[in-house]
Amino acid sequence: MARIQNRVLHLFKSISFKLLRLAAAFLVAFVLAEVAMRLLGMGLPGRGPNNGLPLRRAVSPEVAPAVVEELIPGASGDVLYPGYGDVPDRSVHYAINADGFRDVVFARPKPTGVYRIALLGDSVVYGTGVNQADTLARQLEGLFADRLGARRVEVMNCGVYAYNLRQEVGLLKHRVLAFEPDMVMFVAAINDASGPGMERDAEAESWESRAIGWLGLASGVWEANDVQFAPPALQRMNGLRRHSVLIDRVAHVTFNALFARAKQKSYAADWAPDSPGRAAVRESLIAAKQMCGVRQIDLRVAMYPSLNGSLDADFDGHAETAVLRALSENLQIPFLDLFPALAGKDVEALRAHPHDRHPNRVAHGLVAHFLRDALMPMETTDLSPNHWRFMIPRPAQGEGAL
Repeated sequence: MARIQNRVLHLFKSISFKLLRLAAAFLVAFVLAEVAMRLLGMGLPGRGPNNGLPLRRAVSPEVAPAVVEELIPGASGDVLYPGYGDVPDRSVHYAINADGFRDVVFARPKPTGVYRIALLGDSVVYGTGVNQADTLARQLEGLFADRLGARRVEVMNCGVYAYNLRQEVGLLKHRVLAFEPDMVMFVAAINDASGPGMERDAEAESWESRAIGWLGLASGVWEANDVQFAPPALQRMNGLRRHSVLIDRVAHVTFNALFARAKQKSYAADWAPDSPGRAAVRESLIAAKQMCGVRQIDLRVAMYPSLNGSLDADFDGHAETAVLRALSENLQIPFLDLFPALAGKDVEALRAHPHDRHPNRVAHGLVAHFLRDALMPMETTDLSPNHWRFMIPRPAQGEGAL
């Protein structure tokens, strides 16, 4: 019996010694990796931008059905985008004009000889993460001016952050039509089948979302005054990330991977054949076609690729883009996939910030060039005022109404 006990004791000591050696090796490797990452400046910005500016107000359904909220005319504010590595801090200024758009003021009535394009969309068109001059609308208008001369094409930024297609069509009727656009383009995003009137909480049902909560992950490190009411798991992880560059980097990569997968599942459910989101998108397109048809407005739909995942062969948004294309083209609305403008690019280099997946100035510039060339081919040489507008292809006659 004593012999068996000695063997068990010896085995226990041997295993304990090996575990201690393994723990010591792990600790040394961790310390070395931590020191190396700090020396190489591989730390992430501690936190992301706080985009919670109060720039929207509620809209009564009696005043504007489906809009829910609109930008407040005259509202403004600045958001700090914390620096990281060699990238300094920067500030993004948001200012809403007197007409309720994040843009310059456009004349009413529309000046003679001007072709006016209204871009409608969510935070991508609105320009979260970039200054006004770098938004898609401002860059696209500048490209038209380079080729045609100033003020011959006006591009309105009618985007509102957190909107879906149903709200965008409501805004078209509520505010945009009064500016007499010649073309209306809905620059859709993958979340246009989500949100008010389209709820379906598939994201919260995924194991990836549960894992994010269990691990206490978030995009960036929270400030002390923000974390005090957070779940305990997030508070614990937040404390570790504050003291370790390595843990922060691993948490960042893990969060991004899980978040992208959770979003992918959520959007797939939102665009599924039986989903309320997909039905609402179709109904919204029908309403937009009717409004534009009676006014002889050229209606277009485009899809801006999501920057949640990669932009290579593994891009996740092709299926949702195909659904929107089918819905649009079945209604004889010309559709444009904007993915080729960004295909193959480094997604990290196109984001507004490591903790903000909105497109940056470079991404909007690439899409603006793609859009300009798609709407106005290079071959045209006649730039006379009565001719240039025909370089922008229109639907075949009779497609303007249902």
